[in-house]
Amino acid sequence: MTKDGLIKSLIKPIIKKIVDEKQKEESWSVIKLYPQVLLTLEQLMGPEYKFFIKDIHYVSPKPSTFKVVLLNDQYFFISWYQETFEAQVSGKRYYLLKIQEQERATLAISELLKYGTLNDIKDSFGGEDFGGSSSDFESEEEEIETPEDLEGL
Repeated sequence: MTKDGLIKSLIKPIIKKIVDEKQKEESWSVIKLYPQVLLTLEQLMGPEYKFFIKDIHYVSPKPSTFKVVLLNDQYFFISWYQETFEAQVSGKRYYLLKIQEQERATLAISELLKYGTLNDIKDSFGGEDFGGSSSDFESEEEEIETPEDLEGL
């Protein structure tokens, strides 16, 4: 493979992923009305939040409530209260005005993300396999030494 071919084969998937993420963000019509949602998601999930969110739904007008659907079909809610957001994750409410509450909400969202399957993770990262093959986990049958085998030692 030539140098140009190698560069194209490496860069093309990266560009495609960036374009897909831009299109996904543009499809979230809610973001156009409430730019604070993006800032809050970035605070809660880090700058890579776009890789883990499937969709955002506008649920209620007052207080403005949004349903954030993760890749593994788990979800959490965030509600806008004039000064700050409130996150509701797995039935618990976290007022994001305090740093301790933000950290607890971040950990709760991380727990939701752990419930995903390997296929969800593979799909989100372009089908790459991050784990070992299944043969790595299969153990071959080994002969177990019995006390009679150990007598000669």
